[in-house]
Amino acid sequence: MSNRMNVVSIVAQRRPSRLNDAGFCIYCVLPDCGKARCIAQHAVSEWSLCPDCGGSGYLDGHLDPENASSRCRCWGGLVESADAFPMTVEVVAKIAAMRPEPVAQAPGARIMPGSSVSWGL
Repeated sequence: MSNRMNVVSIVAQRRPSRLNDAGFCIYCVLPDCGKARCIAQHAVSEWSLCPDCGGSGYLDGHLDPENASSRCRCWGGLVESADAFPMTVEVVAKIAAMRPEPVAQAPGARIMPGSSVSWGL
């Protein structure tokens, strides 16, 4: 197998973590995300070497590393393929049944019988 084939097969198996180094989801941009939709999207995502930086993380860093100073917008030298897997309602529903998304509620909120929401602040 040639060196080029080895590089392509290694890159095809790589993907960035679903949560960035600060703990924010790369899909919904929420901290410590556990949403079924984000987990499912990441599980089926396909990534490839960034054409703008060649995997270096700097624009044209693969072409001129001595003068590359602008950060690339990719995720650690990788970009996600847009048409990797269509997320249908059926696919998300199956995954959501295994790991439901938490529902946000305002702190101290309660519903009073016969009235609208009371915030209890």
